[in-house]
Amino acid sequence: MYLRRLGPTLAAGGALGRAAYRQTTVRAKSEDTFSADELAANDGTDGRPLWISFRGAVHDVTAFAKEHPGGKFIEMAAGGDVETFWRYWHYHFHSPKVQDALQRTRIGLLAPTDRTDADAEDPYHADPPRGPAHVSYIARPYNSETDRKVLSASYITPTDALYVRNHAPVPPIADAASHRVAFVDGEHEVSMSVPELASRFASATVTSILQCAGNRAGDDARDSGPNGFKGTPFEGIDCGMVGNVQWSGVRLAELLPAMFPRLRNLTGDNLHIIFEGADGYESSTPAKMVLGDGADCLLATHMNGDALAADHGFPCRALLPGIAGARSVKWLTAIRLSETPSAAPWNAAYYRQSDDAEVQALPLQSIILQPAPRERVAAAADGTVAVQGVAYPGAGGAAIKGVEVSADDGKSWHAATLLRDEVLKDDATAPHHWLRWTARLPLGAGGGALCCRASDADGQTQPRVSTKHKGYLYNGWSRVEVTVTPSE
Repeated sequence: MYLRRLGPTLAAGGALGRAAYRQTTVRAKSEDTFSADELAANDGTDGRPLWISFRGAVHDVTAFAKEHPGGKFIEMAAGGDVETFWRYWHYHFHSPKVQDALQRTRIGLLAPTDRTDADAEDPYHADPPRGPAHVSYIARPYNSETDRKVLSASYITPTDALYVRNHAPVPPIADAASHRVAFVDGEHEVSMSVPELASRFASATVTSILQCAGNRAGDDARDSGPNGFKGTPFEGIDCGMVGNVQWSGVRLAELLPAMFPRLRNLTGDNLHIIFEGADGYESSTPAKMVLGDGADCLLATHMNGDALAADHGFPCRALLPGIAGARSVKWLTAIRLSETPSAAPWNAAYYRQSDDAEVQALPLQSIILQPAPRERVAAAADGTVAVQGVAYPGAGGAAIKGVEVSADDGKSWHAATLLRDEVLKDDATAPHHWLRWTARLPLGAGGGALCCRASDADGQTQPRVSTKHKGYLYNGWSRVEVTVTPSE
């Protein structure tokens, strides 16, 4: 099925919506007109130009195809209507860069007698319902963060509240019994069903945060200026693209060496694990990060004691603690061993740092969850206000040593109380989870800014403002402006 092979959006972009593209058909009447046969003949093969059509207009994308962030996937629509493909990779309809590309490549109109509506089938018709805990950014593909109050309410994030970051429709996978995962090393391939994997390898449970690489993109823009999310539906991402979940499944440190014998004596940094999902999304992570001591990476089949929810990868996904959520591929259909990173657009063009290195390791983090920004809070009789939040380690896995909070922009700091007693017994030796914390801070009449910073057992401390990485991986001090209501 072609949807498995298609690429991603042309580029990250803003929420223009489908209506914005109607203007592409409004041009002078003197434009050239092409027939459907002429369009089909220019399919980019044998030295011919590569043309596509979109809503009655014809575009020559021969040159653009060489810079297309989706790589050669644009060739899937060569000589035909691109909208059918975009209805699946729906983020094209949110991108101003796509609109610009359409304007630059337009060469004329499709003959009126040859214009037909694109396939009307809705690829998102089977997407699951989502609950009120979600703050949605776009519906197709579905992307949301979790409401701050929900995140602050419990050590374990409820399954139906965990943020969702999808790149395409949720694959309609009916059952786990028939779902298979292929393990591919060059010409050698073995596939196993989910039940076969569960029967052959011991089950393990890891409590770990899952965090989108773009979490706190709004804070990044506020503290150091516009970033790569400017003009997109994601430029205001708050702090809710994270959650703390109990994941269960098979340890990749046991599974992968059994499937790929040359991993049994892994040396050097030249091997990569490529994960492929049933939605067409693909990513990779260096094998050293997946199989290293204490990595606790899983082929996960359960979350919070139940089978994975549809939005979170049913029936199986990669779960890579301490690594950006973009690498924990959902709806796994294949795991490949490779000498080079994935060439898929999400690896080659997206999720890159400012130095063009791949976004992989998450940094040390703490976040104020309550009070919320611009909230009116009541002061206690002693003039203090209650503050709550979470802290969690980065990819290094060093345990959280402490969290400090300030009400005067870091001139003075107060130690927060870490709620270590609620950490599950088995989690204490594998600090991939978060710690909730509480504090009371004196805040003057009228209010002001609260901020927090965490430190870990390796001596790292959150910076005031972190290095700019296009909006990814932000871990500067968490700041919240509030208004204080005096106690009665």
